Amino acid sequence: MTDLRTEALLALALQHFPGEAPEQALKKFGLEVMATLQELSKVGCHAQALRRAEDDRISPLTQAAAKRLLDAAGRVMSMPRLIELERAAVQRKRKELAAMDVEDPAFIEKLAPANGVKVLEDEQRALEAEIAALEEFMRTKDETLLPPGIKPFDQAASDEARRLGRLHYLQQTVGGATAAA
Repeated sequence: MTDLRTEALLALALQHFPGEAPEQALKKFGLEVMATLQELSKVGCHAQALRRAEDDRISPLTQAAAKRLLDAAGRVMSMPRLIELERAAVQRKRKELAAMDVEDPAFIEKLAPANGVKVLEDEQRALEAEIAALEEFMRTKDETLLPPGIKPFDQAASDEARRLGRLHYLQQTVGGATAAA
């Protein structure tokens, strides 16, 4: 097996450098292979650097998309209950109006509009479509899939808001404790 590899390399070197002595052809071929491998290594390092830079660039958008995805998923989970509550409220109000002998359809619709359920159902469908787009963005990092209004997450602003929230809490707590004492 070793002889076959050696002979194959020698044949390849001689094919690459015809007219050269076998040892000289192998040396030149080896140097050429090493130079090619060094270039590949440089290309690989450059590609890694580009990937890291792209990850750094898109990271704030990914964080904003993840937050929006969680918010939308939470809202979608509550939608069936909200729709049911709205439907029940409309039915209850219409029964009350019927008990008061209100028969004017325009007046009934004004006091107990049926479109509230439709609005909630439309919102649920829109949220589901947004969730699908956000999930696709999270998987592909294709910014064209982002719904309108998503801005890069600003860690400094988030940290500042958190700090101000804690400060406000402490002022309320300490201020309340001081006033109570």
